Amino acid sequence: MSSATSQTQLVPGRDCGGCTSCCKDLTINAPDLKKAPGILCLHCIPGKGCGIYETRPSVCDGFYCGWRQMPLLDDGWRPDRSEILITTATKHIPAGYPSQGLTFELTGALERVTWAPFLNLVCDLIEDGVPVFLSVRGQPGHVSGNIFLNDRLSPAIAARDAPQVIEGLLAARQACIDHPKEKVSFHHT
Repeated sequence: MSSATSQTQLVPGRDCGGCTSCCKDLTINAPDLKKAPGILCLHCIPGKGCGIYETRPSVCDGFYCGWRQMPLLDDGWRPDRSEILITTATKHIPAGYPSQGLTFELTGALERVTWAPFLNLVCDLIEDGVPVFLSVRGQPGHVSGNIFLNDRLSPAIAARDAPQVIEGLLAARQACIDHPKEKVSFHHT
């Protein structure tokens, strides 16, 4: 989730295995690696992972998705299985919230927004005051829309109104889809 994460914060026994979601879905713009979102990293071997793992760039060496760090998530949350990539959010968090939250990026079926484990986790996090964002992967090479969920869903969560929570998430999902997508291009000098 962040480069500040150390190996000791990872869930024991949980490794990437054949999951290459971060190798495809993330935007990477570091001095030693530039990769647009939705495009498989040139070093990735599908189904196996990084082909330069021992010498991988520092931006990759320090990244771990939420599934690797959050013990409460079961194996169904592995990004290639859940089609949801959980990353650390540090930008665009409104005043009054902690400076770090989570982004849930839908990388596959848009129906995952109504998956019961997703609904429960999002509600629990928002109740705990954690900033939560929803993102929907756009076309390859384009940055996804990113929608802050706390203010949208808090009233329905407080009222324990499950249909309103689902309606709010579906509206947020549509707002992500409708958000103008910015094409990512890297200029090499």
